[in-house]
Amino acid sequence: MLLVLCATANSQLNFAFTEGKFLIKGSVYDVQTEAALSNVNIRINNTNRGGTCDAAGNFVIYVYKTDTLKFTSLGSTPLKFNL
Repeated sequence: MLLVLCATANSQLNFAFTEGKFLIKGSVYDVQTEAALSNVNIRINNTNRGGTCDAAGNFVIYVYKTDTLKFTSLGSTPLKFNL
């Protein structure tokens, strides 16, 4: 099973916003079946920050442009995505 990331980047102003941070919204799905993958873990490399996809494979996470995202799921090969 392969993980493919389809993401869009938007910035958003709110009280948690820090200069240089961007809001990434995206979806994780299986490239062969095109089915959404739920409960995929998304971590920012070398930090303790991250999150999990919802049941539809969607996620939202704040990142810096120098961050690397790591996607992991049971039974799948981990995928790193440099921003």
